[in-house]
Formats: sequence, structure tokens, C-alpha cells
Amino acid sequence: MNNPYSMNNQTVLITGGGTGIGLGIAKCMLEAGAVKVILVGRREDVLQEACKELGEKSSYLSQDIAELDEIPSFAQKVISDHGQPTCLIHNAGVNC
Repeated sequence: MNNPYSMNNQTVLITGGGTGIGLGIAKCMLEAGAVKVILVGRREDVLQEACKELGEKSSYLSQDIAELDEIPSFAQKVISDHGQPTCLIHNAGVNC
């Protein structure tokens, strides 16, 4: 029987992934079989700690996604460094 919640062979990019709900989602994605989670956030020290907690299947990129003009170059960096993500979880909060 197929598991509808399986993340086998998936690469997951999670904005706001360094703490709280985003970090919890990252843990769940790995437990569900993701081959890699890429955490995105503004605070590199927080992202480093989160990746230490998650282990070798995690990595991070420091980026403020509220900087909309930087998104195209950021997307290219994600693809060049990690390949095309198969799942995007947009969890970062943006204050307007």
C-alpha cells in the first residue's frame, strides 16, 4: 500500500526553517523519507544550529525572502547548489 505521506526521494526547501514550526516541519519531512531538507532564513547562527540538530541530510542558505528583488538570484543559487527542490514549504513570516 502506498503511503500518501511519503516524502521518499524528495528534496524539500523550507523558508523560516530554523526554528519553531519550520524546524518541526523539517524533522517531519526527514522522518517521512526526504533525502534532503534545505532550511532558509535570515539568521545564519540559528540555521547552523538547526542543521546540527537535523543531521547530515540538512543544509541551509541564509536569505531574507522579504528582499523580493533578490529572489531570482536566490532561486538560481538553490538550484546550482542543491538541484531543483521537489517540494517548497513557504513558512517564513514577512512583516509589512
